[in-house]
Amino acid sequence: MTDGRSPEKHHNPHNRLSDLFLLVPPVRPSLVILMTTLLAGTVVAGCISSYGPKADEPVVDPMAALSEPVYDLLESFNVKVTGHDGKLQDTWVYKPKTNDSDATFPVFINFSPYWTNLAGDHSTGGDAFSKYMIDYFVPRGYAVVLASVRGTGHSEGCFPIGGVAELEDAYSVVDHFAKVEWSNGKVAAGGKSYDGTTIQGLVGYKPHEALKLIFPVSGISELYKYNYRNGAPYFHGTIFNAYYQLMVGGDMNPFSPAESKPKTDEPTLVVDDYACADTPEVQAEGIGSAATGLYTDYWKERDYTQYASNIETAFFFVHGFQDWNVKPDHILPWLDVIPEDVPVKAWLHQWTQDGTGHVYPMRDDWNLTMLRMMDHFLKDIDTGILEEPMFQVQDSTGIWRDEGSWPPEDVETLSLHPVVDGTLATEPESGTHMQTARATAAMEWTFEVEETLHYAGEPLLRANLVTSNPNTIWVAQLWMEHNGTRTWMNEGVLRASLRDSLETPSPVVPGQAYDYTIPFYPQDDVFPAGSKLILTLAQGGSRQSVVTTDDEPVLTRVDLGKTALELPVLDVTGLRYEDPQPVETVCWTC
Repeated sequence: MTDGRSPEKHHNPHNRLSDLFLLVPPVRPSLVILMTTLLAGTVVAGCISSYGPKADEPVVDPMAALSEPVYDLLESFNVKVTGHDGKLQDTWVYKPKTNDSDATFPVFINFSPYWTNLAGDHSTGGDAFSKYMIDYFVPRGYAVVLASVRGTGHSEGCFPIGGVAELEDAYSVVDHFAKVEWSNGKVAAGGKSYDGTTIQGLVGYKPHEALKLIFPVSGISELYKYNYRNGAPYFHGTIFNAYYQLMVGGDMNPFSPAESKPKTDEPTLVVDDYACADTPEVQAEGIGSAATGLYTDYWKERDYTQYASNIETAFFFVHGFQDWNVKPDHILPWLDVIPEDVPVKAWLHQWTQDGTGHVYPMRDDWNLTMLRMMDHFLKDIDTGILEEPMFQVQDSTGIWRDEGSWPPEDVETLSLHPVVDGTLATEPESGTHMQTARATAAMEWTFEVEETLHYAGEPLLRANLVTSNPNTIWVAQLWMEHNGTRTWMNEGVLRASLRDSLETPSPVVPGQAYDYTIPFYPQDDVFPAGSKLILTLAQGGSRQSVVTTDDEPVLTRVDLGKTALELPVLDVTGLRYEDPQPVETVCWTC
């Protein structure tokens, strides 16, 4: 993927609390305050009440109650769970070894389509993340289950690439491990990318009372948005369904045939993979949507945001503003539509270490934070995690800050209007900008940033536009020019015929003006004083999507008086950045 870096004011009712920055409890100001308060309260309580510790007893640090690594690992074993339609779902279980026949443990499940093909064999610990979960959490009294999603690995059934059947089977797996004799009845689940997608869909589609916490890292909130951006296909979107079903569902690698592992030793899986009744639909939707960009019933079934209002499960949500695999538009709408009474911890970051920003957390306090979340929700240990700011956001300069929600509640809309002289003004002016040129030839307007400008959320370009091309795809981009260097910051893309609905095209008549709303990616960007914010508009030249262009010139006309770039801006003078900043390190699972 390429490198890279959304006016309506976003209102999020969440007032959530964020993570401790350091591993060592004594240096955290929050703990110093907590301990001081407890000590003061102890003296008073000792005089008037029998509640709480006596005056001569030490104050208990919440961190001291965290689970300790006291268990050995029991030899792993295979469990076949009966899915919603009788198809067997393949899992491998790693649990603490104990001589206590009555001992019970909470369960962490890593659902994945990759076991035995793109990832390691789950009978031997799977991949780096699953091995981390096994090595770190099993000794601390957790069972870890590695489960192949429907139709992948050694699980029966068709691989539908998301959807209701996959979620129903995931529910069956959660239900099974919540009820086994060695389970304490509490379950967590998570992982990165697809490993975070299935469980992110399940918690809204069919909540299970035993599922107490999920940990999606760069999870997909809508399968359509993974393949298309407002009608424009991504580079992989044109063939995603075709190769993914073969490569992940059938273990047939079209890019490297030598790595293919057809399941000829398991007749049931062979039938499910290669003679699957769902295969024609999955393939047809991939090909058909690539040509039209339409949001069809197939994609609607795989739109997990539609279930978000049903969510009851706590989240530890991690996603990157520079994740150009599962793009930042999977952050919104998602975080802002989860019910306000659901505990959500979120880390929104700028990491780019793998070239796409599609990485597990790279903060030094990940171990501690995961353990505190797991202990709190699965073992009922008061770790103090919910008494802290729950959202932490890293802006484009690398600085972290606490937020009660994201987008922040206190953003205000800054409207910048393109004017005839090529600048962006805070007030609209009448006029027209017109050119006839190649589709990728961009119009350009510049705003001189006199005081630091920080926007947080989803910018919008509202524009009245004319084109001579009935099949055009509009591409708007934001750039920053600073100290002689121009940097790409953000992009908005919209197929013109889908301006009113992604489900129903509206024809574009050449030469006729239409109003468009072009959303950019959600970002948290800082433009320093003295820099320039540059808006460009073209009918091609996307950094992320496939926008077909040719050498034929096209007409572009902009009604400047009816066009505005709308930015959700933060008052940077009021921001309180935490000190010290989180320690960043190499990826724990790399």
